[in-house]
Amino acid sequence: FERTSFLPVRFKEYDTVELTVDKPKYKKEGVEKGMHGCVMSEYAINGQWQIIFSEEGTGKDVADIMVSEEDLILIE
Repeated sequence: FERTSFLPVRFKEYDTVELTVDKPKYKKEGVEKGMHGCVMSEYAINGQWQIIFSEEGTGKDVADIMVSEEDLILIE
């Protein structure tokens, strides 16, 4: 198995992202559409990013989960 190229990286570590969909696997962890999180990895694994979601205002962590790249948008 040989790789000849890499896919471009959509996010970088510590970027702020927003969840754009509601899925049962996210809701199970307490994460809903519209929540903001922080990217905690330098690269995606199988199209998923490690994201930490925190409560608005308090900063208390809600979830540290893997999220599909297509379910996220970058917040600038």
